[in-house]
Amino acid sequence: MRPRTTACRLAALLILASMTACPESGGSPDASLDGGPEDGSSDGGGEGGPGGRLFSFAILADLHIGEGHEDYGEPGHDDSGGAEDELTATVRDAVERVNGAIAEHDIAFVAVLGDLTDSAEMSELHRSREILDELEVPYLPLLGNHDVWPYTAREEAPAPTGDERFVEVFGDVIEAAGASFEGFVRAPAPVDDPVHGRPIHLINYALDFGGRHFVALDLNTREHAEEGEPGIGPQADLHDFEGGTLPWLADLLEGYGDLEPGSVIVLAHHPPMVAFPERFGLSPEEEEAFQAFIRDGGW
Repeated sequence: MRPRTTACRLAALLILASMTACPESGGSPDASLDGGPEDGSSDGGGEGGPGGRLFSFAILADLHIGEGHEDYGEPGHDDSGGAEDELTATVRDAVERVNGAIAEHDIAFVAVLGDLTDSAEMSELHRSREILDELEVPYLPLLGNHDVWPYTAREEAPAPTGDERFVEVFGDVIEAAGASFEGFVRAPAPVDDPVHGRPIHLINYALDFGGRHFVALDLNTREHAEEGEPGIGPQADLHDFEGGTLPWLADLLEGYGDLEPGSVIVLAHHPPMVAFPERFGLSPEEEEAFQAFIRDGGW
């Protein structure tokens, strides 16, 4: 998620979040961004590690494979191939860094928070899959706004079919992650989008690990970008209709029953709020609806 007129300076963001207390044990959860407990010690001890650390997970975001190319890979967006470049080298380096930190920081999995591609070309999706498959722990791929509407500099798909392509390329990765962890739930897809009058594949799923529920949400709009710009816009969308993201989340949370504070961790490309500038998050009306959803549900 970024302004289309601004070059992506950071292709892969690496964060290690260390979970230090299990809510089920009565403690309060703590997450740090330095990849270890607050005293900086680490011996890979997992649940019995220093500072009571249970595990860590890594985050990669905004890979944007294909950025800088008018048409990545072979001609057209339904293509294959694609050159190695500085961007792919950066992402490969991030993957190597994660692999090198697995033992030291007890990394259980990697969340890849969307924009794996720059314009949802098949070549970009396959290249990102090829690189991410080098991870030595399970990874959770999420859809980003750049992954939704396929285009090149010369042509654009007639509809936002990137979500279908995402399922084609990464569906088995999501299922494999589900088989690796307990509590795996995947939202039915496709669903009918009454706003745009077509079926869409919302990439919503959840799994359990370390006494917590990790919930991956698809908050990407399917609305086309402003006139003169390709693909979809950067706005977020709750998809508040039957089978949509918000109703699916409501059913999921109700199914969890009584929840301890901090026991649900939401993963998403977009924040469920009005972001700065406003065009990069929910509308004020949808943010209020989401806040009311949290408040009324007691979550």
